[in-house]
Amino acid sequence: MKARLLSETEIQHRSMAEEDPNGNEHRSAARSTAPRCGPQHAGALQLTRLHSPDALAATYPWECYVFALAVFVTLTNLIHKWSHSYFGLPPWVALLQDWHLLSPRKHHRIHPRLDA
Repeated sequence: MKARLLSETEIQHRSMAEEDPNGNEHRSAARSTAPRCGPQHAGALQLTRLHSPDALAATYPWECYVFALAVFVTLTNLIHKWSHSYFGLPPWVALLQDWHLLSPRKHHRIHPRLDA
């Protein structure tokens, strides 16, 4: 099965203008004297709707929760790794373990194990 060759008009119709790499330029916009950027641009209007103060206020608590969850999960794994490390720890981590602010290495030797 051979592909049909496109005419020059079809190629121009399907092609994107070289000076507009994002494909925002339309035939009518190319002839217009209005600027293609600024607050009247369709993309700017869509972003304004997505990031309005009301939309941000609605999603802000959830985004803060997800961010805090990611930070604490990461810290939990890191602190657990430190409790298994006996050499090469930063001095401030060893100090926090000695003060029992982080899980001390000696206490963590007795790791909970499931006996089958």
